[in-house]
Formats: sequence, structure tokens, C-alpha cells
Amino acid sequence: MVVKQKIGRKRYIILYETPGFNGFLRHVNTKSDINAKVVYRDTKFIILRVPHRFRDKLLFLAKEHNILTLKTTGTIKKAKNLIKNYENLKYN
Repeated sequence: MVVKQKIGRKRYIILYETPGFNGFLRHVNTKSDINAKVVYRDTKFIILRVPHRFRDKLLFLAKEHNILTLKTTGTIKKAKNLIKNYENLKYN
């Protein structure tokens, strides 16, 4: 049996930092069965780690709470590179 079959795949969702984010995260972790973890937090961006089965549900809840998303990736390395590239494009 492969480890991914036991543990499950993860998705990394890049969100924009907003004032209501902490309430959103509390709502997601208590009111739903999504186990979302903040793995990276910047002044402008947040990366959440979510089981891949709950990706669509989390994106729906983010839209309900007016939290904008940038991208969904399969690795944290790709997510951090996207943030770095986005900031470089924005300021150049």
C-alpha cells in the first residue's frame, strides 16, 4: 500500500491576506470537516494546506467570506515560488 493511500494527498491554496481571515479559518476548522492548516503567512499572502478532497469546499467557503484566492497547487515549493514571482511582477 502506498503512503498516499493511507494519508491522502494535500493541496496548497494561496489566499490573499484580509482582515477577516482568522474568523474564516476558525469557521472552517470548527463548523466543517475540513482540517485546514496555515503553513505560510506573509503580509499579503497565506498558504493553507488542505486534504485534496476538501479543496472545492474550502474554495466555496472562501468565496462566501469574500476571501480572494490566487492559486491552488500540489506542493508548497510551487506555492512559495508563485508568491515570489507574483510579488516580483507586481513591483517591477
